[in-house]
Amino acid sequence: MSATGLDGHYRDLKRGLAALPPRHQLLFAASGAEVLKPNYRLFVAETGWGNADFVELCIEKVWKCVSRQTVSSSEVSDLIERSKKVAPDTEMFEQASTSAALNAVSATVSALKACASPSIEYAIDAATAVIDTIWGYVQIHEEMDPNDPALEKKILRDPLMDGELVRQRQLLQTLRTMPALDATTIEDIRQSSVALVIRWK
Repeated sequence: MSATGLDGHYRDLKRGLAALPPRHQLLFAASGAEVLKPNYRLFVAETGWGNADFVELCIEKVWKCVSRQTVSSSEVSDLIERSKKVAPDTEMFEQASTSAALNAVSATVSALKACASPSIEYAIDAATAVIDTIWGYVQIHEEMDPNDPALEKKILRDPLMDGELVRQRQLLQTLRTMPALDATTIEDIRQSSVALVIRWK
């Protein structure tokens, strides 16, 4: 990570995504949702609240969009609204897993929005949800002071955060080299979007 930190990372993402076709931007968003998917199920198992099967169905729909299988705009809109209803309220749950679950839904909603209208911002939002999940975990797990002026540098040195930022940059570079996306390529990228499972205990 360069001295510009996360600001530099986001600038690079925006610049790189802007050079990609809309379908590639959608795939980038889908990858972020895929990475965070297990954390919502863990939250449901811990709290008994929510609907993990539905969130995972939404992500399947996103991959169908990436593969150019027909998903109507009305269906996408309905899935977005229903997703918002199963997003946990951090004021209602005291479990540490709540924020990770909320980020998983946020990434899913961003990817669904990209299905309806691929956008750099939706792709960035999905990437941000993954980064925020790791940030929160590292800060809590390492008992870091949120007011520490060196907080960002310390979190960026964590192997989990460094690995995710590298993953995002590598995915961007991979997509740059692919003028077209076939079924095999899409599946390979999906399989390489390794689950980020945050275990708080």
